[in-house]
Amino acid sequence: VIMIKNLFHYQPVQEGHEIEIDLDEHPKLRTFLECICEETGAPMPHRVVLNHEVNAAAGQAISLMSLVSEPERTLILGLGLLNVINLTEFKALLAHEFGHLSQFKYQSAPAVRVGIQVIANILHGTKVVGLDKLMELIFICVVKLNQALSREMEFHADLVAVSVTASDAIIHLLYKCSWAQECLARAVSDLAAAKDHNLFSRNVFLHQMKAGRSLRRKAKNPNLGEAPALPADSERRTLQLFERDKHQDKQAAMWADHPTSYERELNAKAEYIRTNFDETPAWVLFNDPNEVRRQVSQQFYRLMFGVRK
Repeated sequence: VIMIKNLFHYQPVQEGHEIEIDLDEHPKLRTFLECICEETGAPMPHRVVLNHEVNAAAGQAISLMSLVSEPERTLILGLGLLNVINLTEFKALLAHEFGHLSQFKYQSAPAVRVGIQVIANILHGTKVVGLDKLMELIFICVVKLNQALSREMEFHADLVAVSVTASDAIIHLLYKCSWAQECLARAVSDLAAAKDHNLFSRNVFLHQMKAGRSLRRKAKNPNLGEAPALPADSERRTLQLFERDKHQDKQAAMWADHPTSYERELNAKAEYIRTNFDETPAWVLFNDPNEVRRQVSQQFYRLMFGVRK
């Protein structure tokens, strides 16, 4: 009875701060996604949503219906990250996330995730002497196994990215993540001060770029946050960008369940293939970038500062 009750436990839907885009209005982006899906063997996402964050994710809705029907696949793109990367790095980002979508195709995945949800509901709901302790032990065991699996899934998804963009693109992407986060944090502070004077912006990401220029001037380093250029000699292997444990603390706040960037770089370059970068900004894939930035900026203000429309 307890099992069945928690299997049908109602999960309130949390209101997100993302905006959904219609890919028919962004034909270049749709074609780009379709090509990468074909290259990686991943299914096309049903929905593409945007937010202001320095992150990206691909996932499926978890529900009882996912045991008998195909769950809806969602691709989340953080414009705070897209704002600092080029087309090749964006392709690596998408290939990594599509690598996760291909992992979710296995029939066991929905059942395992629903099972974890049922046990969590029991732990936080009905208390039965003996059963709750047993479920707690099972849950701890499952979580530890799931964390180990998550690490392997990240390594695999990185290799999917390497398969379509070679070894350097995914590492340069990782390298830019901390910089993008630092610039966005500075921009948020600046925009908060401006809000106190009743000043607002249609483009949060313009201020992210201005914050980057300010940080570079302060550090007297015009290349701060940029990954080092590849060696002129195409036969030479690139240097190791990440040192052991140096970036672990910064990364932990962003991706606590991921391997360190140092470990991911070793994995991506185990069989090294040099990347040929296309430095075109990722924004070219959107039909009207200014309108996209305006809509996401509006959601940013509602989320961060509670500003009404």
